[in-house]
Amino acid sequence: SPEHVKPGVKTNRIIPTDDELQIAFVPDVLLPILSVSEALAMENDINFEVYGINDDTDLPGVMVYPKALQEAFSNVLDNAIKYVKLGKDGNWNEENTNPIVRVALLPNDKTMARGVTIIIEDNGPGISSQESKLIFQRGFRGEDAKKKCEGSGIGLDYSRSMIEKMGGELSIIANSKYYLCGAVVRFVLYRKIITN
Repeated sequence: SPEHVKPGVKTNRIIPTDDELQIAFVPDVLLPILSVSEALAMENDINFEVYGINDDTDLPGVMVYPKALQEAFSNVLDNAIKYVKLGKDGNWNEENTNPIVRVALLPNDKTMARGVTIIIEDNGPGISSQESKLIFQRGFRGEDAKKKCEGSGIGLDYSRSMIEKMGGELSIIANSKYYLCGAVVRFVLYRKIITN
C-alpha cells in the first residue's frame, strides 16, 4: 500500500476531496484507465500500444493524488482516441487508415529530478505549433478541431491544473522523428514535490 504523506500544500476543488497526496506507482494508478481505453480503441479500430507498464520497468514511486492523476491522464488519452482518426501525420485533411495511439511510461530523463514521464502520442492530425501555445487556455479549441468534433475546451486546462497541484508538469512536445507524427503530450511526475 502506498505511503500517505501529509502535505503542506493547500488545495482547492480541483482535487477530489477524498484524494490524498501520496507516493504511488504510476502503472498501478493508470492500469484501470489503460484497460478501458484499450477496449475503447479496439471498438473504434484504433491500434493501441502501451510501453513501460510491465514490472520489469524501473519506475520509481512518485507523489500524486491518484484519482486526479487518473482523471488528467484519462482526459488526455480520451482526446488522443477522439482525434486520431480525424487526420493523419499532422494533416487534418488526410484520412487516417491506420490510426495509432501510443502510451509510454519512462523514468524521468537524467537532467530532471527523479520521477516518471508519461508520453501520450498519436499519428492523427496533431496540434500546430501556434495552437500548442494556446491549447491549455480554458475554453480554447483549435479551428480544425471545432469543425470536426464536439468539445468544450476545458479538459486540458483542468488536467494541467491537477498535475501542477501534485508538483508535476503537463505539456505539448514538439514532434520529432522519435515520435509518431501527430500530437505528443508529456506528463512529468516527481518523487518529491519541489517547492520554491
